[in-house]
Formats: sequence, structure tokens, C-alpha cells
Amino acid sequence: MLDTYPHSIHITNNTGSTDSKEIKPSYIGVLHNRSFVFLWLAQLVSQLGDYLLQVALVWFVLQSTDSTVAVGSMIAISLLPTVLLAPLLGVFVDRFNRRTILIISNACQSAIVLLMGLLYTMNHLSYWDILLFLFVLYSMAQLVRPSVNAMVPNIVTMNDLPVANSLLSITLSMTSIVGFSLGGVVILFLGVSFSIYYDFISFVLAVLMLMFVGKRYGEISKISGLPAKVSYAERFHEGLKFISRSNLLKQLAGVAVVINYFGAGINALVAPYVKQNLQGNSAIYGFLLASYSVGSIIGFVAVSKANFRNYTGKILFAGAVAFGILALILGIAMTTLATVVLFSIIGFAFASVNLPISVLLQVKVPNNLRGRVGTVLGAIGAASQPISALISGSIGELMGVGRTFQLYGLVLVLASLIMLYVFRELLGSKY
Repeated sequence: MLDTYPHSIHITNNTGSTDSKEIKPSYIGVLHNRSFVFLWLAQLVSQLGDYLLQVALVWFVLQSTDSTVAVGSMIAISLLPTVLLAPLLGVFVDRFNRRTILIISNACQSAIVLLMGLLYTMNHLSYWDILLFLFVLYSMAQLVRPSVNAMVPNIVTMNDLPVANSLLSITLSMTSIVGFSLGGVVILFLGVSFSIYYDFISFVLAVLMLMFVGKRYGEISKISGLPAKVSYAERFHEGLKFISRSNLLKQLAGVAVVINYFGAGINALVAPYVKQNLQGNSAIYGFLLASYSVGSIIGFVAVSKANFRNYTGKILFAGAVAFGILALILGIAMTTLATVVLFSIIGFAFASVNLPISVLLQVKVPNNLRGRVGTVLGAIGAASQPISALISGSIGELMGVGRTFQLYGLVLVLASLIMLYVFRELLGSKY
């Protein structure tokens, strides 16, 4: 059982002492932690640039090709590294200082985006170039999220984990609101190049922010079942073995596979939906994505402040069922206003799924295994995403985007209800 690892449920605070008191989670307390604040700011800065770039490239490809399949293929390429590389890179996250990994990966991403911008400026950036750059860029990004997630429990107390994760998620949502909202407008008035170069600058600023995070928080615990000197394969196998012994983690992976399939499918069809069903432009596309993020922020705040420790699994499944119902309704929405409202509620539902998953992984997995376990589970859960992006593009072109949303919503509701009945341990999970 996961609970046999005592160091996985007793997280040291920033003074190095163990905090076991039941203190009410506090945003103010977390924001007084300097290392966490700079880690948080680094994510804020780089994420804003990422969202500007995402809107710019998706709309640029849609306008250049006028193909739902081309957009779906582009999104699929950006999702492939999570499946193919994340589990392999997770071993490095559990072997080297995670702060150092974050600094190097952000620096490499800045160089990749700069090269993309230079090619675009010289009118040499093709569709195939974009696919290649996205694959490399998102491959480097696979080191970022697991490193951040693995460091957070070392920086804050266990009681503040929901608040810290909520704050990181809120930041993700807030930057997406600004990035998506501005992204469409920027394309209309400033062009694609502005978003690309802004993303380059954001990575450089993130590197500077990470320099202020305490290096000791990126260090790896010496607690392990392996000898001091072990091979890459042995370290990788240790993570797999840990997952294989846990029904809870396997059930989490199962839920993630299903949710991610439909989430990726809908995401791949948002831009075509705006253009075909709403007759909108890039600004409407960005605004729809931003409304989703607004709902996410509200959801993360509501769930994190609800002190959900005793009913974590129930909230997760409630969010999954709600997402399916909302996707079904989205398929029959006829106006931009109705679509905006639906996207914001979908964001709330996704927050109800994502926050419990993040907290369960951080609490149930020991520090020295978080990188490997997190990336392997992430890869398993994300395996359906690139497949969905490719298939959804074809389905959307064949039967229409609206009807595809209806089909996905109906199937997701049925699948969520089945999982709720079968995955009893996850349904009753708490921490």
C-alpha cells in the first residue's frame, strides 16, 4: 500500500521541520514562502508567452490550410512528447536537481522559439516546420511540469498542498485568460511574429526567476529501495513497480485516459467550431479559450478552499460526469454568448478533476519517485490525446463539429458512470 511510505505523507516545510498540525490552508501563508513565490512567478511569466504562441500558431495554420485535419494533426504533434518521452525523462527528474532542470529546459525552449521567430520573419516557416518545432518545444516542456510538481511538496507543508497547487493552477488559468484573449487580438493587429518573440522573452525571464528558488528544494531524497549506484533501466523500473502495486494509481490512470481523450478531441475542434459554427475570427477563438480559463480559476479556488480531504475521489468523478453533460449541450449551442457560458462551466468541471488528481499524486507518491511515477502516469493518461486529436479532426470534417461534440458528450457521460461504479477505491479516496 502507498501509505507504507511514511515520507510520502509527512512533508517538510521551508524551515526543514515536519508540519503535522491541522492548520487551515492559507494563500497568504504560501505567498510568504520566497522560493515558492519565485517558482510560481517563473510559471506565470513563461505560461503567458506559451498561450500567445498557441493561439497564433493554431489560427495561422487554420487560415493557411483551411483544414480541420491540419489543425488536429498539429495539436496531435504537440501532444506526442507527453506519451513518447515524458516517462523516459521522468528518470532524470528523479536523478538531478530539479531546479537546475527547470533552468536548463526553459533556456533551451527560449532558443527554439527564437529560431522559429527568425524563420517566420524571413518567410521561411512552413507548416512542416511548425510541426517539427512544436514537437521539439513540447519535448523540452516534459521536464518542466514534473519538476515543478515534484518540488512543491518539498517547499510547502502538506496542509498547504491544495492551496499551493490551486495557486499554480489558477496562475495557469489566469495567464491563459490574458494570453488567449490577447492572442487573437494580437494576430489581428500585430501579426504572428509578435506572439513568437514575446514567448522567447518570457522563457528568458523565467530562467531569471528560477535563480531565486532555493537550490535545496530541487534536491532528491536519499530514501530509495535501490543501491546508491543503479542503471537508468533500474530507476525506470522502480517507478513502474511502484505504480503496479497501487490500485489507486492505476485507477487514476484509467480516468485520465478517458477524460483526456474527449478533452483533446474537443480542444482540437474549438478553432474550426469558431470559424464554421459561429462564423467568428481569431479574437472570438481566443475569447472562448479565455472563458474556459475563467471557469477553471473559479473551480480551483472553490475546490481548494472546500477542504476536500475526505471526499477527494467523489469530487473528481462529479467533475468528469459534468464535463460530459456540458460537452453534449455544447454541441447544440447556437450563439457565441451561450458557447462562452458553456466553456466557462466546462473549465470549472475540469478544475474539479485536475486538482484532486494533482494532490493525490503528490501525497501518495514519495519524493524520490514523484518524477518517474508522475511522468509515467502522465504518459499513460495522455496516450489517448494525440490519437483523439487526429481522429476528432477527421470526425469533425465528416459529420460536423457540433454533432461531434454531442457524440463525445454522450459517450463521456456513460464512460464516467461506468468508471464511478468500477473504480471504487478511487471513488472513496482521501488523504
